[in-house]
Amino acid sequence: MGIKKQIQTVLNEVRCSGGYCGGGKLDIVPPNIVINNIGPLNFPLDEQQAKKIINNCQLAPFGLRDKTLYDTRVRHTWQLEPHALQSDVSLWPSQTIVDLKVKIINNLGLLRTEDEIEIELYKVLLYERENGKFVYNVNDALWTVLQTLKRCKPAEDNTNITSAALDLITDGIQKSGIEITDNFRVPLIQCLVALAVLNQMNEQVIATVKNLIEQTLLVKAFFSAFSNSQHIMYERMAEVLFDAGNFFGWTVIADQIVFLFREEIQSEKNDQANQLNGKETAALQHALSQMIKLFSTIVIQVLQQIISNQQKQGESQQKSERNQWIQKFASGQLNGTTIATGAIVLSHPSSVILDADGYIFITDNANHRLIGSGPNGFRCIAACSGSYGSSSSQLYFPHVMRFDSYGNIFVTDSTNNRVQKILFLPNSCNGTTTVTTMVTVTSMNNTQSVSLTTTVPGISSTTAPYLNPISYNIPKFTAYTTWSSNGITLANTTLVGTYPYGVFVDNNNTVYVSESSLSRIQVWREGSSQPTRNISGTLNNPYTVFVTSNGDIYVDNGYANSRVDKSALNTTNSTVAMNVKGLCCGLFIDINNNLYCTMYGYHQVNTKPLNSNSSIWTIAAGTGCAGATSNTLHDPRGIFVDTDLNLYVADCTNNRVQKFLSQQVNGITLAGTGATGTISLSCPTGIALDADGYVFIADYSNNRIVGSGPNGFRCLLGCTSVAGSASNQLYYPSSLSFDSYGNMFVADRYNNRIQKFIVINATSVLATNQPNLCPSTTWYTNAITVANITTVGYEPFGLFISTSNTLYVADSQNSRVQRWLEGSVNPDKTISGGFSQPLSVFATASGDIYVDNGASNGRIDKWSVNANSSVPFMTILNYCVSIFIDIENTLYCSVPSNNQVVKKWLYDNMTTSTIVAGTGTAGSAANMLNLPYGLFVDVDINLYVADCSNNRVQLFPLGQSNGITVAGSGAPSTITLSCPNGITLDANGYLFIVDQNNQRVIGSGPYGFRCLFGCTSVVGSASTQLYYPRTISFDSYGNIFIADQYNSRIQKFVVASNSCSLSYSQPTFCSNATWSANAVTFASSSTIGTLPYGIFIDGINTVYVPNRVTNTILSWPQWSTSSTSKSYTNLSNPFSLFMSINGDTYIDNGYLYGRIDKYTFNTSNRVTVMNINGSCYGLFIDISNNLYCSLKNLHQVVKLLLNNGTTIPTIAAGNGSAGSLSNMLNSPQGIYVDSNLNLWSVRWSDNRW
Repeated sequence: MGIKKQIQTVLNEVRCSGGYCGGGKLDIVPPNIVINNIGPLNFPLDEQQAKKIINNCQLAPFGLRDKTLYDTRVRHTWQLEPHALQSDVSLWPSQTIVDLKVKIINNLGLLRTEDEIEIELYKVLLYERENGKFVYNVNDALWTVLQTLKRCKPAEDNTNITSAALDLITDGIQKSGIEITDNFRVPLIQCLVALAVLNQMNEQVIATVKNLIEQTLLVKAFFSAFSNSQHIMYERMAEVLFDAGNFFGWTVIADQIVFLFREEIQSEKNDQANQLNGKETAALQHALSQMIKLFSTIVIQVLQQIISNQQKQGESQQKSERNQWIQKFASGQLNGTTIATGAIVLSHPSSVILDADGYIFITDNANHRLIGSGPNGFRCIAACSGSYGSSSSQLYFPHVMRFDSYGNIFVTDSTNNRVQKILFLPNSCNGTTTVTTMVTVTSMNNTQSVSLTTTVPGISSTTAPYLNPISYNIPKFTAYTTWSSNGITLANTTLVGTYPYGVFVDNNNTVYVSESSLSRIQVWREGSSQPTRNISGTLNNPYTVFVTSNGDIYVDNGYANSRVDKSALNTTNSTVAMNVKGLCCGLFIDINNNLYCTMYGYHQVNTKPLNSNSSIWTIAAGTGCAGATSNTLHDPRGIFVDTDLNLYVADCTNNRVQKFLSQQVNGITLAGTGATGTISLSCPTGIALDADGYVFIADYSNNRIVGSGPNGFRCLLGCTSVAGSASNQLYYPSSLSFDSYGNMFVADRYNNRIQKFIVINATSVLATNQPNLCPSTTWYTNAITVANITTVGYEPFGLFISTSNTLYVADSQNSRVQRWLEGSVNPDKTISGGFSQPLSVFATASGDIYVDNGASNGRIDKWSVNANSSVPFMTILNYCVSIFIDIENTLYCSVPSNNQVVKKWLYDNMTTSTIVAGTGTAGSAANMLNLPYGLFVDVDINLYVADCSNNRVQLFPLGQSNGITVAGSGAPSTITLSCPNGITLDANGYLFIVDQNNQRVIGSGPYGFRCLFGCTSVVGSASTQLYYPRTISFDSYGNIFIADQYNSRIQKFVVASNSCSLSYSQPTFCSNATWSANAVTFASSSTIGTLPYGIFIDGINTVYVPNRVTNTILSWPQWSTSSTSKSYTNLSNPFSLFMSINGDTYIDNGYLYGRIDKYTFNTSNRVTVMNINGSCYGLFIDISNNLYCSLKNLHQVVKLLLNNGTTIPTIAAGNGSAGSLSNMLNSPQGIYVDSNLNLWSVRWSDNRW
């Protein structure tokens, strides 16, 4: 048999039955082994170390007395798997034992079989005997298993260097006369594995090994007299050589050679004692000693020199080679493009993500840091000390990083067994923003960030969630909206003194006036003719005022005190918010909580982030020198910052309005001088925007107010431009502000008054919330009880939520209406008096409340805002179960006892109504109703009716008496209903239905109808159940409120996901964005187990982490400090997960089961969506619904289109072989697919491995 076939036989025969390979047992002290959470092991073990290991073992005991394989005295056995072990030998790469096996297989060029290839370099086992004592000695307590090449053999078409290695090494062995015996097999394999592990598989090392083996011929000649011991000697020498070449470290070579040779010499000396006299023996021993020293010196020096040379060569190559770790595969292409990282040298990157601008962020695993890029290139952004560790500023083999919507970084800090949260520092961007492509940010504790409703619109329809909710009004107007030319004087000189400058109206319609001559701010509540609050303190000649959504008041105090002051809500003291050089003629706070001040005397606008403790500002616009160029200003006055962070400046002396795009220093002229075709201005002073971004200007020296629209600019008020004090005149108007109805408040400065101009024909404001929901929007099915029988009485029927998220509930048992302001736990107001068992309630945008009072009194009552009693509004024949007011101020009432819907205009002095739907007789014809309940009227005045006993929802187009069935009985391919009750529509016109007798809530969308809550249709009082639910209402964030009648409670179902394209956050950062140097530990090993790998953060900032020890998925809703654990059947060692936009969970389950599983949102239903061969280290779903999986061990990324009827993926990148060519990958891990379907991948290994 040829030598190569002999070696092949050896490889084929190294197999195990059970968990061990007998030939792999080595009764020698192993290298320094580090156990995660324990540290280095010292052998033999003491009892304390043994118990520490046992306490950290995650595997259940196996082996029981006589059933124990190795020792019948053993009671329990503990096993630490290779993924929990690392080596502390400097020549080893820093990674776990289990991570080395793929590398060894690749470098040995072994053929992969269908079975998972196993190379268990180490397993640590501890045995506890019957007497409770532990076995600690190396031979019994620790089995160092080198279970290499199990079920493996060299590939026949292998082009790896291993083939040459086998040829050269075996040729050298053959020349030395060594026979391959049983004792030789394990050392041979150890040698091959060691070379692969140490990256030394190259021809130089192979040749050296060959030469060293051949040098044994010298020893063979010297010992020719000892012919009987030749083979033993050579086998021992070879064993030492190969053992020395493995991971036990090079420094033990000399000692082991000397020891073994001395042992052999002593044995041979005893056998030949009678043949040699004393002198000859001494000479022989001396010669042997010299030969041994020579041989050991050669081994040590040659191998150390090789390693040293290779390390030097590697250093010179690192920059060029290690800059080739990031690959970008254009959509549909199998050849990637290398993304260079400049001066940043990566080492085993493990994840990659992109921000909204396409800049790359990388987890630099083996450098224990995080890397980011921007317009200035790549840089370290976290854990930049250069050393690993467990302090708050360090990481230890981090694996995956993700952003939340605020730009904070979450990273799995693997070897530290924790998830770290690294806070983004908004101040580093000097007023820039961190936003996402998400439509909303929602949390379980009602700290919503911005409204979803389209009836309180932002300036940009693509605006992202705001860190600071809008506190001012931006009404939506038509192209022809007008205002009464005669103003109403809200306050005159008696109240506001002389020359009042600033006026501000918040979104509660509270009016704030800065009274410079009186050095104070006065406050008027909506509807009040007298001020309700006076703020003075240390103010001196304040010009402007701005109020945030939480009630904090910011006031110019720069005239004498050179600062902007802040008065917190309900306090009398002020603090310095910003130091300035003079008075602020304009104050504004943007959505990112940045404060702006117009310093007109310095010809600039300055800004500072309010989140900063510093009062230092930076320049937002202007150079500080007066000028008329695009980057200069001249006496700027009023300012406005839209939700896209564009700054608008009333540039007084230049007679123009300038718009500075976010982060730009050059302005664009929107109106006045330099903007041909707009309007002529003379010292514009005040400025405001409407919901569509149209500009309204206080044209100071022209004594008028002008505005823009789709048809251009036009004069709105004071259009004679003649100064005067009549109600239709202005005299140097300095500022303007809208209330929520579109009425305009103007500081009429030289008339010493505040004027209110009533809007005449603006589009009516919807009083209901119609959130802009995506097709895949999901809600948490575990509802929150916001009110129970204590506050809403027995079996509440009707509820209503206003656009300001005020909750109204008709408490029929107690004949009252309860009101909760947003955020209130208990009712803040009880409305009663004259009601009799009210079933429904509706509140207008102005705050007037309409209440059913029909059961005994036969009418609907109106309770005006701030009134103390109600007045009859409309007579009805019986109780009204649903009230709705449309955008034309028509009130609708559903009267089930009469099987009809009636209506009445709010401003009609008559109390009678007209029929709008139903004939008055029960029936199922198109013009008939049978117990109509819930109502909704859309913006086109189409009427929707929940036709209970007909089990359908009817749509009555404007002016039509025949209804169209849109859901339920008579509407095929919709959904089966049983007595539908409450109904509402979202902003896209999709229908949401309370399906009363089915105890559930239904929603519709572009994909049809689906059940949202109570989907078992079983009555109950659990948080996931309903019991004859009645009415439904959205708040502005998309959360759903249900009157759960028979459970006598009001339930709130919180929106879980509402991204229309992405299920994760993708922030935008400024070029100098920075993060905190000290991270916060978000989760530790007690929760997430050891060696955490994957992490995912969805668009509403829920954090998901797989626990690979307990095979569970943990989740933390935004702001939550405690996790929820979800168990899955047949899940093993999940590395990665991904949440889709509809809330479905995709989990890597390839370790044992070779698949990716999908768990449908809010269910335990599992389906296999992709079959894979090994663990998936990265999961991603692109915007086209393609699922990607990064197969590290197969050197490729695969993908498939979800829901296409197959689970077999296709190759997206990599040809299955490790390499650095453009069509190859080497142990890819993290992946990302951008909006252009380009695939980004990181290569864990470079082409030297």
